[in-house]
Formats: sequence, structure tokens, C-alpha cells
Amino acid sequence: MFLFRNSEEALSKLSPEEQKKYYGRWGLWLKNFVDMKIYEDGDRLSSTEAMTISGTGKTMTDGPYIESKEIIGGYVRIKAEDIHQAAEYAKECPLLSLGGTVEIRTSHEE
Repeated sequence: MFLFRNSEEALSKLSPEEQKKYYGRWGLWLKNFVDMKIYEDGDRLSSTEAMTISGTGKTMTDGPYIESKEIIGGYVRIKAEDIHQAAEYAKECPLLSLGGTVEIRTSHEE
């Protein structure tokens, strides 16, 4: 699984034409996974409708973060032989061009 972390302001600095190109690169990157038959699912996550519940006191705060400059903006699940293969795929993620990060996680194996 890829978790995409970025700052909300990075995308807003792009012109409308640059944003169109950026989202086009996302489409091609994801299409590659579909064509290889390794895409499972994925989605963008809202940054405006989110809450966090934490601790034994079940403290609730608005938003996915308290003082974070980065948010988890979405996820994609793919099939990969191992985390190293997934890392190679992640290196081509368009988010990296805006200074974002891709966190790679594997499913828990029992």
C-alpha cells in the first residue's frame, strides 16, 4: 500500500496548466498498474472532513492532524512481490515532484 503525504499548499502553487499536466502524470502512473494487472484500489482522502480521536480519554479534534504541515492525501493498493519492488514503483510517483512523500506499507501476514 502507498500512503501519499503532501502539503496542501504545494499543489495550489501550480498554475491551472501545470495542475492539468500533474494530474495527467498521475493518470498515467496509475494506468501502468492497471495495465500490469497489479492495481487493487485507491482513493483521495478529504482534508476538510476529518476527525482524530486519540488516547484513553478519547480526545476528539477536527482534522487529520494537529500541527502537521503534511497530510495523508490518499492511498493506492497494488500487488507487489515484496516491499523493494513496491519501492521501485513508488519512485515514479508524481507526488514526489512536488516534494511529497510516499509511505510504503505491507499488509500484516499471519
